[in-house]
Amino acid sequence: MEPEVAQALHDAVVGVVQDGTASRLLHAFRTPDGKDIISGGKTGSGDNEYKTRRFNRAVSRTGTFVFYIGSRYFGVCTAYVAGDKATGYSFTSALPVTALKLLAPTLLASLPDMASN
Repeated sequence: MEPEVAQALHDAVVGVVQDGTASRLLHAFRTPDGKDIISGGKTGSGDNEYKTRRFNRAVSRTGTFVFYIGSRYFGVCTAYVAGDKATGYSFTSALPVTALKLLAPTLLASLPDMASN
């Protein structure tokens, strides 16, 4: 990947946390001395349906956040409801972002070398 493309991608996913749909995660990951650990990611939500000319049928509902924390850790948080009951749910990607924020103290405690990232 060209360095300019990599930098643009990095800036975009950091922007999702700093100013975008995952902004509730801003300042969630900090070193013991209070410095922010850079994180970024991409959010996405979906009402997944099977559509025909005669009817629409809910297949699933998803909310996902693909993320990285520092230079070494990454992952995916997904909220998922399968089947016809999916129409009764209206969550967005804010749900997995919030779950990750709630897990931040535990993750920081479990990954002590994160502070050096």
